[in-house]
Amino acid sequence: MPQDGFPAAHHLGTSRAVVRAVASGTSSVADLLRGSNEALAAGGVDGMDQLVQMGVLVVDPDGLEWGCAGKVPGGIIRRDGSFEQLGAKGPPLGMMGDVQYNSQRFPMGAGATALVLSHGSQGLFLGAADLLAQLHGKPAGDIVSSLHKAIRKAQGDERSETSVLYVRKH
Repeated sequence: MPQDGFPAAHHLGTSRAVVRAVASGTSSVADLLRGSNEALAAGGVDGMDQLVQMGVLVVDPDGLEWGCAGKVPGGIIRRDGSFEQLGAKGPPLGMMGDVQYNSQRFPMGAGATALVLSHGSQGLFLGAADLLAQLHGKPAGDIVSSLHKAIRKAQGDERSETSVLYVRKH
């Protein structure tokens, strides 16, 4: 069946190039999202949806900085089992210009784990977070493998590729 407009790979490639160009001139997650959004919104073609959902996670010795354009599910599970959802969300990149994105900083103590999925429902994400909490202390490769397997099973016939970003502080 023919599709109208550009294929998704075109949008991904264009977005990646824009984000890389903007990233070379900024060190702020919020500025990266703002600059990328402005460039993608200005280059949009009228009448075509050209939206990009993107989360940016920067890890440093003190913790994490997170910012998000669109619905990218993420959270932190602390060593004590408490869960904190990653916020700092704004509209998808390219949807409209003049958006003020923000970012959040999260301290990461020993044993804390951050989990971000490329996409998925809130229920899928919370199920993955519950599984992650149960696997605490296992080797990272085993955890990510278990997460991928559980996500594929949960998606059933509606299976799509879901990337898992997993960060744990020792």
